[in-house]
Amino acid sequence: MIFVLVSISIVSCIKSRQTIITSEVEIGKKMSFEDLKQSEQIIKEDHGYIILRDVSNNLDVYLPYLFFCDTSFTVLETAYYCSEYIDSISNDTVFGLLNKQRKSKGDFFNKKSLSRKIHYTNNEKFNGYQKIQRTIIDSLELNVAEFCMTLYVRESDDLFGWKDIDHVKNNLEVYKEKFSKRRTITVSFSSLKFSKYHPHSIYLLKTSKNKRIWDEMIVIDSTKIDMVFEKIYGIK
Repeated sequence: MIFVLVSISIVSCIKSRQTIITSEVEIGKKMSFEDLKQSEQIIKEDHGYIILRDVSNNLDVYLPYLFFCDTSFTVLETAYYCSEYIDSISNDTVFGLLNKQRKSKGDFFNKKSLSRKIHYTNNEKFNGYQKIQRTIIDSLELNVAEFCMTLYVRESDDLFGWKDIDHVKNNLEVYKEKFSKRRTITVSFSSLKFSKYHPHSIYLLKTSKNKRIWDEMIVIDSTKIDMVFEKIYGIK
């Protein structure tokens, strides 16, 4: 098999200092488990997966890419993504909310044509994003066949009930009392978002009339999230 090596690079100016971000992607090679764990979003299809990943190795620079993979996670195509979240997939088209600041980068990076289409909707009707932190996840279960996640959670009336994962860990009993509302949430795994910089967090998108709200839910033991990714990858 011949591997085609795609080198992705971006030069940006941060605080009057030139920073070069580079990530190498091998088309035709199976994505490693460690790479999969860095995914922000995984969409399962009949013929494979669409994976959203930040390929930047710099915390200050966000470089979102789509990886189109087969059922064994072999990378078939890649594309720079001018958004932060995959809203839906329909008729071989990826739909997302356009981030205008990334539009020029998309024009620069995406020189090759794709077998899939990417359609961006305008974000003028949205005033932006809001993040809330009112949910602690006690446990979670992945249904691999249905590709859905069941979350057993505690919620607080305070939209910003927790602010720091270490503080929650060190005062867990206090937080359990404070987060007294218990409920079970079952959602498509594809609708959840993750962050390689926040391994304890799972993000659930909620949309109001003119705002997108991210509910940042925390899992005290991040290995539980790792176990979910292991099931998806086929390790367990």
